[in-house]
Amino acid sequence: MGHRWPAKCDASHMNPVKAKRLTRLAGLAGVLWAVLAIGRLPLTGEIDRPVWDDSVDTIVSFYEASEFTFGFMVGILMVILAYVLLVLFLAKAASLIRDHDRGSTWLALSILGLGVVVTGFTAGYLAPYVTNVFWASNGGLSADAYLALHGLSFASYWFVLPVDLVLGITLGGSIVATGLFPRWLGWAMILTGVAEGLAFFSTVDVWNAASGLPYLWILIAGILMLRNPDRYAGT
Repeated sequence: MGHRWPAKCDASHMNPVKAKRLTRLAGLAGVLWAVLAIGRLPLTGEIDRPVWDDSVDTIVSFYEASEFTFGFMVGILMVILAYVLLVLFLAKAASLIRDHDRGSTWLALSILGLGVVVTGFTAGYLAPYVTNVFWASNGGLSADAYLALHGLSFASYWFVLPVDLVLGITLGGSIVATGLFPRWLGWAMILTGVAEGLAFFSTVDVWNAASGLPYLWILIAGILMLRNPDRYAGT
């Protein structure tokens, strides 16, 4: 690897004030993604939600006791906003990678595209869950319907894990190569991706632990953008 990319992107084509403002917004998006996505859990009841290998009675009883409350709706809106913000953060990260080397446009687009796919699968995880909770408070569903939607929700969760793995390794590898962020952060993303791959063959608790680590790494990256917008705006 004889070629070393600069530690700072070239954004000379953009007004410095505007570039720093956009960088701060991207950093804030990264921070808020982590805060909102995790902060919604007590509101949506997902902490106590049964998983796919729980008994039929446990799953059906959980949904029958669910309530479509104002707090629940706030929690769902929080996670929807969170993933919109994640895409905005990844768009900024992708632009930084592209600006370092125009030949890496495909890599930048891959990172952004993977973020969109993760967001899509997250919607696929949430939609059946919201449907079950909504109907539990509005006449109820049959046990088979609760179970089918529950399974559909966790199928999306199952699919998002490998996509998140590829996103983490791709973004982490880009950070290690470019030095956009501290290289230890890139290695942490790569190792988390490996951990997610191993978690794929383990229990749901291990899944949750491994898939929770990216929130921390993006949170740190967002804070770095907020603290040093000159570096990440290229001004």
